[in-house]
Amino acid sequence: MKKGFTLIELLIVMVLLGLTVSVVIPNIGAGLDKMKFRGEVKKMTILLRKIRFQSQYYHKTVRLKVGEGRLIVDGLELETNEIPAVEVALANEIVFYANGVSSGGQVDLVYKQRSAIRLLVERFSGKVSRQVL
Repeated sequence: MKKGFTLIELLIVMVLLGLTVSVVIPNIGAGLDKMKFRGEVKKMTILLRKIRFQSQYYHKTVRLKVGEGRLIVDGLELETNEIPAVEVALANEIVFYANGVSSGGQVDLVYKQRSAIRLLVERFSGKVSRQVL
């Protein structure tokens, strides 16, 4: 008697492996997209805190507004890699004044055509907090 696997058994194992891989691979891609978005949210939070600090330090008024879904920062020199590469929505222009006061507002970061994260800028202090939508 010979020991080993038949051709049918090997084919069944190969089909099961193929089905498993076809289910797992798309989920890995979606997970990577979410990780990138979380990184962009963190980048935006850091940027808002940096703008708040630098407006006080350099005694400048800095305005945040949106043009074509991208964030525009008036009054402060920033490098292009500091601005998040996600779609941004503002209800109103947010202003950080030189004396440390902020006009307050909210920044919505859009993930796949729907709002996912809202960053709230407090009216007077300019502190940034996060809210999941």
